[in-house]
Amino acid sequence: MNNEKRNPGGDATGLLQSLRSQDEKSLLLSGNIEVLVRKFLSEVFSAVEAGSKGYVSRERAISTIQNNCLYYARIFTGETKTVHFGGVEVEYTTDSKWHPTGLAAFIRKEMGMPPDVADDEAIADAWASLAKSALQIVESYGSDSERAVDALVAHGVRLFSGIKV
Repeated sequence: MNNEKRNPGGDATGLLQSLRSQDEKSLLLSGNIEVLVRKFLSEVFSAVEAGSKGYVSRERAISTIQNNCLYYARIFTGETKTVHFGGVEVEYTTDSKWHPTGLAAFIRKEMGMPPDVADDEAIADAWASLAKSALQIVESYGSDSERAVDALVAHGVRLFSGIKV
């Protein structure tokens, strides 16, 4: 995916102007979302591998994945701004017209959630859904299935950018 700017949810009433004013680390940019989805999936695959090789207990691997779902949800609600890439910290920006309320509404609709699910819970559940799909990939193909992983990344980008699937 490239770093083109998206109009989340098809709402042109102010989001277009907001998109034009966003900086390069905006979570409205599909390229930034892709980087974070790939990082998340890499962390899921690492946790699964560590658990399957006995480096950590199965419970610890599951706990790591669950904590990552919550962490990435906090990034997309705007609660957490800084993401660590090794020794480098990157600060992402959110858009108050989309994060978290618009994004959560889109996720609830796309995933068939009840409308009363809290915004942060809906976003965390979307990350958990990606983790579950990643686990299915590992079970079916191993984590080396580039094609399946790319399809999952594309799905995650669509989900977190508000692009209808």
